[in-house]
Parts: sequence; C-alpha cells; structure tokens
Amino acid sequence: MTGPGTNPVATTYFVSGTVVGLKGTGLVLQNNGGDDLAVAADGPIRFATPLADGAAYAVTVKTAPSADPPQNCVVSNDAGTVGGAAVSNVAVVCTDVVQASLCPDVLDPSVTYTGGAASGEYVKVKFDSAAKRYEMTFVESPVPTSSGQRNDTRAGLTIAGDYVHPDGTALALPSARQNRCAIVLKNGKTASGSYTVAINPKAPPVLFVGHGLVVGGIPGATVQDNGLEFSGGLFLGAVPPRTFDSYPFIGFSHTVTDFTQVAGTYNELGFRVTPEGTPSQSASGVHWFGWETQAIQASQTFNADGSCTPDASQYSCFSTGAPWKLRRNADGTPDGVFTSGANPDLRYPAVGVEVFQFLVSPSLAHGIMIVGKVGDQLVPVIVRVGYIKDGQGNVLAHMLDDQAGFSLLAPATNITQAALTGRYVGTNSASVCGVVTSPGQSSRSSQVNGQMIFPSAGACTDGSASSDAGVNNGAMSFQGGSATLLNPFTLAASSGLALDFTQARPGLVTVTANTDFMSGRTPVFKAGDTGVMVKVGPVYGLLMNGVNRQFTTYDPVNNVSKVNPFLSIGVFAE
Repeated sequence: MTGPGTNPVATTYFVSGTVVGLKGTGLVLQNNGGDDLAVAADGPIRFATPLADGAAYAVTVKTAPSADPPQNCVVSNDAGTVGGAAVSNVAVVCTDVVQASLCPDVLDPSVTYTGGAASGEYVKVKFDSAAKRYEMTFVESPVPTSSGQRNDTRAGLTIAGDYVHPDGTALALPSARQNRCAIVLKNGKTASGSYTVAINPKAPPVLFVGHGLVVGGIPGATVQDNGLEFSGGLFLGAVPPRTFDSYPFIGFSHTVTDFTQVAGTYNELGFRVTPEGTPSQSASGVHWFGWETQAIQASQTFNADGSCTPDASQYSCFSTGAPWKLRRNADGTPDGVFTSGANPDLRYPAVGVEVFQFLVSPSLAHGIMIVGKVGDQLVPVIVRVGYIKDGQGNVLAHMLDDQAGFSLLAPATNITQAALTGRYVGTNSASVCGVVTSPGQSSRSSQVNGQMIFPSAGACTDGSASSDAGVNNGAMSFQGGSATLLNPFTLAASSGLALDFTQARPGLVTVTANTDFMSGRTPVFKAGDTGVMVKVGPVYGLLMNGVNRQFTTYDPVNNVSKVNPFLSIGVFAE
C-alpha cells in the first residue's frame, strides 16, 4: 500500500535451484560474478541476494569441487531475466571426469622394464598385478651381497617378492588413481634364499609405474669394506659403513638398439659416488673419508659409430670409454642396451679430482646406456658400473675402479615454458646422499687438465638424511614458469624453484632455489643454490649444485665450492 508521503517498496525475487551428483568439497557458485554460494552437498540452493523484477541473472561455477575422481559441474537454466517471480529452476549437475589412466590397468609379468640405478646397477624388473609380486634381476651390479666384502655382488642375481599399493598406509598418495600406480616393495630374496634384501618399513622402495616406464627406488644395501691390502698392513680403498634404504631407478618397457637413432648432441645431468672417497675430502689432502659425491653437467655429442666427440664443457664425454656397442648376453644373444668399455689407457673415465683407479689390466668398470622409447621420444640413461676385486693377497690381481652412478640425457634443443607444466612424480639422489660434510678447500694441489688446482670435495658418511620417504620419493609441480618440489604423499611444498628459460645453452633451464629443501633438520640444498633442468619426452631432470668449482689458488676462506650435488628425475603424472 502506498499513501501520501510514502515511497513504493520494490518487489525482489530470489534465484534458486538444485544441485545433484556432488561428491567432493569446495564447490562455489556465483550469480552475476558475485554473491558467492558455497555448496556442501546435493539438494536445494538459493543465492542470498534477491534481484528486482527485470534484473538479469547468470549463475556460474566459481570453484570446482575437490574430488577423487575429479568432477565437472555444469549449470543449466543458468541465465535469464527475472520475470515477476522467483527463479527456481537453476540446475547444477556434477559428474565424474573421465581421465586417461596414469598406468596400465594390468601389470603383465611378460613385460620387462629395463633400466639403471644410481648404485651403478643395470636392472630388469617385472610386475604381476594379479599376484602382487615382482621379479627383479640385477644384470650388472657393483653392490655387494654382504657387508665387509665387495667381491661378491648382486650381479646376475634375481630376487622376487611381494608388493602392495600404498593406499591405507602411511605412504598413501593423494588420489586413488595415483595409489593404483604406486608399488611399495615389501620383501625380496633369491629362489635359493641365499640373498635377501633388507626393507626399512619407514622408507621402503617405492616404484611409480606409468605407460612405458617406471621410476622410483629399488632395494638398497649395507656397504662396508676394509680395503685392498697391498703390503705391510697397508690398505687402500677402505669404505666406511653406510646403509642405503633404496637406490634411485628409472626403467623402460621398450628400448632402442640401433645407435644411429641415438646419435646427436645431448645435455647430460648425472650423479656419481666414489665409495672410498679421495684425498680432496680433507684439508690436509691426506685423509680419505669415503662416499664422495660428484655431478656431471656436460654436453655429449654421440656419433653414429658409438663414439663421443667432446667439447669444452667439464666432463664432456666422461661417460664414454670405448665406442658404444650393443651389449650381448652370456650366450651371445643381443641385449636391449648398449655398453662402453675401457679406453686404451686401461681406464674407464671417472669424474672428480684424484679419483683412485688401481689397474694392472683394462678396467672392468664400464658404461651401460639404456635408451628408452616412450611414445616417439628417445630417453637415454647412462649407468657407470663400478668394479672392485680383492686379489686376496695377490697385488697383481687387485682392481679398483668403483665409482658408480647414473645420468639422464636430453636433446640440446630449447625448452619452452609450456613444455614444463603439470605434476610429475619420481626419485632423487637424497636416498644416496642427504648430509654432505666438507672441511673446504684442500691444501694439497692436484693437476687437472695440465693446471694445478686446490680442490674441494664432500663426504656422505652420515645416512641420517637419507631415510625420509617423503624426500626420497619426490614430486614436482610446474606452473607459470616456476616449480615446486613436493612431498608426493602429502603434496606439501618441500622447496620452491624459480626457472629461467633464457637457455644460454639450448635445453638447459637455469634454476634457483627460493627455499631450503629439508630432510628433517638437514638442508639437502639451500635457498639461493642454483642448478639446471632438462626435459626429454615425459621425463624431467633437475641437477642442483652440479658444478663443483675448483680454484688455482689456496684460499679456503674465499674459495668456496659446492660439494653437495642433488639430482632429481621424474615422469609426467597429470
């Protein structure tokens, strides 16, 4: 009713409707770009702000629900004009998004994944999803079967054991589809029972299986050795005790055996360990502390005949000895990988300063190159298989050339920012080396490439930072030109990384850490540390602190080198 001196009251109407099919949480609707409405469950909905007659309305989804599997919510009867009555027919229907599978629906034991590990091992593994069993063959290996000796290794042994998916455990991943593609190894032993791997239930080996590849950790070992006795109680090559819960590994269901397809120029990112260490680990240049880490950040140009043409980059072609050739099995049949042996000077190349190689005959250390084929992309991985033999008192039977590790190679072609997007899951070198100690620059000079330098090196004798499952099994998220290292089980951020795509060398993206990457209270690398990143097909490689700068002057206060390399390798997940 209106009367003298009164204003008419405008009639307003609410916009309402229903939501059906909602499974997740966090759905937020909007009307006309505002008036946010949070929806927790199926049922009737109504926006809080009424509209006048003749006003326009437009209902949209502001925030999709968080659900597993993901959901897509579609609004119908979403827009119009208020026509003298409440709007009550807005309909929001939420349905599951059909996603491409992250991994095969069935793991067939007839499929073999061929790959390499940071332990210097060439490995083949099979999975049987029906029986929840795995079979792993250490085709070549420098890893001893027991502590206190190194003559008897895992080479040639096949272990079998049970596995589980991590859902329902402390290692559960954020989604059901991720859990289905993750394999946690429970145990493993040879058929005779003569060798059994030790599994740490708090940090077990975890493997992530994708289409055509597998990445993660394989069973570790405890390594210790008193060294090779030469004379008068003199021992060389002693190795202090270390227990490794797992070793980083990547493998492929298909490999290339024609080296002409491999020929080209690559960026190599690699991680190496010398078990007995070098004199560069001590300030005096006399003491060896063991477990010295080195990195490779180099260019490699492979020719069709298997040879490598070096350039000026440090350690260029140091992963190649004699030209690469197809490896053959013991029975003479061709294998699915390539091998490279010692150079004419008896040595197989080793990285680092003053690496001790005792050889009276050609070194049996060698390289294995696994060239995985994922889709139409070749993904080369190189393993340095170290070798040691205790001559049991016969000095001429001794051989020591035990540096071991692996590398990822990617084509030396520019990477676009758009090529590094999404979430990846993988493995990293923290399971081998988390805590690095170093006294700084050594006072003893060494000759490298005709130049006298005063080197620096680190030691990884403390394994306390190598038993964190959330660190060893890394994940990486790329978005908007930056990256975040993640705990794959919680998706909590472990470290932020700034990426520079300028690429002074094609294919090498410069990386700077914004925050420390911690394992417990130990920084694996620190804010401000730098590195590089590569990408090849669905695989990325990250190497932090890969260049250990050496100096020609002795000034331990000012001449500071980075001796804590960190290598991460991951495959695209989603």
